Amino acid sequence: MTMEQASGTYVERRSEPRELLNLYHSVEFCFREPGPIYQFKLRNVSSRGLCILVKENSAVMQQLQVGDIIDMQYRTPETPTLANALKTRIRHISREGSGRYKHHFLVGLSVVEEGEQDATDGGNGGAHKK
Repeated sequence: MTMEQASGTYVERRSEPRELLNLYHSVEFCFREPGPIYQFKLRNVSSRGLCILVKENSAVMQQLQVGDIIDMQYRTPETPTLANALKTRIRHISREGSGRYKHHFLVGLSVVEEGEQDATDGGNGGAHKK
C-alpha cells in the first residue's frame, strides 16, 4: 500500500483513467454515413488499458490507424439506448498471437480532451473525426 492509498487520497497515475470502464460497457462508431455501425464491448486489459477486441479479418481493421481520432458513442449498461459522444484516439493496435484471443487485435482507446487534437490525426478514409 502506498502513502497515497493509506491516506485515502489515491491519485490515478495511468494516462487513461479506468473510471471510463466503470461508466461504460460498449462503444459504437461508423466511418461514413450511411454505412455500417461498428459496436464493441469495452475491455480493461491490465497493462494496455482501455481497449476493444477486433477479429483480424473484420472490415473495421482496414480502416483503423493508430493516431486516428474518431467520434465514438459510449453506452452504459443501465441506459443502453442513450449514448455519450466522446472523441477517441486510437492509441495502439496490437495483435494477440496466442491464447483465447488468437486471430484478434487489441485496439487501445483514449478519450481526447478538448484542445488535445493535432495535425497527427492522420486519415483513415473518412472516419468521423474532428
